Amino acid sequence: MFKFIDAAPLIKAIDGMTDFVAVDLETTGLDPAYDRITEIGAVRFTLTGSGSVYETLVDPGMPISPDASSVSGITDGMVRGKPTIGEKIGEFLSFIGDSPLVAHNARFDGGFLRAAYLREGLSLHRNPIFDTRLLAKRLWPEWRKYNLAKALEFLGLRRNDLHRALGDALACRDLFLACLGKLGAGRRLAQYEGKRIAIVLTEDDIDETI
Repeated sequence: MFKFIDAAPLIKAIDGMTDFVAVDLETTGLDPAYDRITEIGAVRFTLTGSGSVYETLVDPGMPISPDASSVSGITDGMVRGKPTIGEKIGEFLSFIGDSPLVAHNARFDGGFLRAAYLREGLSLHRNPIFDTRLLAKRLWPEWRKYNLAKALEFLGLRRNDLHRALGDALACRDLFLACLGKLGAGRRLAQYEGKRIAIVLTEDDIDETI
């Protein structure tokens, strides 16, 4: 499903012109083999500012689990009649282009994107996906928890729109920029296990263990 790549050269090459896309998905549940996407949120950004955003609800064609609905606030009624993922996935791919992606717990979002691509008969995108959860764990090993809300709290960052896709994508952007700030201008990753903070999607069904 995915493999780790060596992120050190990618991060070392980042400059003010490097374009990233932070991505977050809301879903009907936790299993990409069974569950479906209900919302996509994404924001394009560089080190110096943010650009366009992408946001859409998606009709998953199945009920949203109570647990998922309680977290995101997205109900069956909100997505009923919205475009399907097949109607939106091409638009999303055009939005991300070949930019590196950023996600918090990239295996989750990447797994759902991979499943959607394969169901729609599309090739997998090869964009590297930086995982802010893994990066934060390397940079701040003293934290007790690494979920997105707690990471923002520990860094003194505030957002009031968490648990919806675009709000989480914006928070992920903020966390990624904080991580780059922690790394500093040289962005040396050797001491932080730089090979295990970014993934690419693969066709096979074998995951590397995080």
